[in-house]
Amino acid sequence: MTEADFTTNEMMTVAAARMLDNGTVCFVGIGLPSQAANLARLTHAPEVVLIYESGPIGAKPDILPLSIGDGILA
Repeated sequence: MTEADFTTNEMMTVAAARMLDNGTVCFVGIGLPSQAANLARLTHAPEVVLIYESGPIGAKPDILPLSIGDGILA
């Protein structure tokens, strides 16, 4: 058996991102949910509306936030 070229967390992130359609409103948590939501926004769902636990609505960060309270979400 060969090693996979991806981790379980990466596979879960991609699977979750694929669940988000363009225009979907999504409440975003920390960690993998944030990564999945932003992956969807940057690949196939540019109009997904992200609502972060910390309050920002519709944030479109250029880089992945370090946390839900990251200043790039303001």
